[in-house]
Amino acid sequence: MIGTVLPRGKQVGGLLRYLFREGLAGEHGLAADHVAPRLIAAWDPDLTTLEPKSAAAGGRDVRALAAALNAPLAFANVDPTTKPVYHLAIAAAKDPTTGRLLDRPLSDAQWADVAQEYLHQIGLAPRGDEQAVRWVAVRHADDHIHVVATLARQDGRRVFPRNDHYRAREASLTVEDRYGLIPTSPAGRTSSRVPTRAETRKHEQTVRSRQQAGRPGPAAPDRLLLRQLVRAAAAGSTGWEEFAARLQEQGVHVRARLSERNAGQVTGYAVALPDRYDTGQTIWFGGGKLAPDLTLPQLQRRWTGRDPETGDHAVADAPHRATPDAARSRPPGPDRFGLTPDERQALWAQAQHATSAATAHLRAATAGSDPAAAGDAAWAAADLLAAVAQITEGRRGGPYTDAARTFEHAGRELRRAT
Repeated sequence: MIGTVLPRGKQVGGLLRYLFREGLAGEHGLAADHVAPRLIAAWDPDLTTLEPKSAAAGGRDVRALAAALNAPLAFANVDPTTKPVYHLAIAAAKDPTTGRLLDRPLSDAQWADVAQEYLHQIGLAPRGDEQAVRWVAVRHADDHIHVVATLARQDGRRVFPRNDHYRAREASLTVEDRYGLIPTSPAGRTSSRVPTRAETRKHEQTVRSRQQAGRPGPAAPDRLLLRQLVRAAAAGSTGWEEFAARLQEQGVHVRARLSERNAGQVTGYAVALPDRYDTGQTIWFGGGKLAPDLTLPQLQRRWTGRDPETGDHAVADAPHRATPDAARSRPPGPDRFGLTPDERQALWAQAQHATSAATAHLRAATAGSDPAAAGDAAWAAADLLAAVAQITEGRRGGPYTDAARTFEHAGRELRRAT
């Protein structure tokens, strides 16, 4: 479950008109399909009275609902230019590559409870607080809802949400546990960066239009694909030059950031794919925008076992931190993926060995053993599996790609624990 706090607005009426507009994605300015839009929850349980009626000219008449939501703002003399309209989108988990729904379907009543839990944890409408802000939850699709609130309490006090992005993440964990949904990471700064709504929308629209034209669309949003390519290149490299070369041979643009004090010293990097969306633009991502462990300093720690700034040992040497011999023994070149059956079998065997070793360390950590060693094993397995996935599965992904993401997630959780 993913709750996204969207930019605030000035006028609640315009947002309501958009949410209650029916049509397919791309029609009438809609970013996604809107089917049978309806209220599923609100500050007032009398949804029949609040539900916008059909307008004579077509569509829905949201004026009465907008006036009810605006009443606390008028009572508190809130200036619309302060953007007092709060907008939260809550979506079920999807496969980022295929768009397939991963979470089980929820009923209107269950989605209503989800909306109330988010508002409770964010602090806009704590359960049992009858003077909280006015809000509504609108559903116009199977996989997500929109929550709209006005930032003034019914007793006339202003509301200024704080840390609402992190509180929304904590609410996600609560509803995932309550309804048995796909678990996501706790709020924090160690999680991989997910594609933005704009990135996801652009990807889905491109895939849809190319399918209609009989052409294959991009396999995944740029951010996800670059993370996979960068992780695979890092796993098969021993330093910056080899890392950059491996990315470039995969068609990735690489831009180094040089030190202003030490001539020729690379202090960071950014990567980009050729324009896959026909926009005429190259979108660059720094390593930290892909995942916190993919910054150059973090990669150097893993390549050398030492902190690049202090020279201190950063990671304990251990046999389970091996990288794929087949990937490392071959110099960068166009024939690198011309694997024989024996070479492919050797890669699979190494992946299975790393997975077994990492699983054993994770079980030991669960039993109270060394979580740092387990985290190292998980990261090593993620690196190896990412490299094997790139070699054997390519950009379309498969079971090794999924396994690499699983061990990457486990490594983040153990790092947070230590």
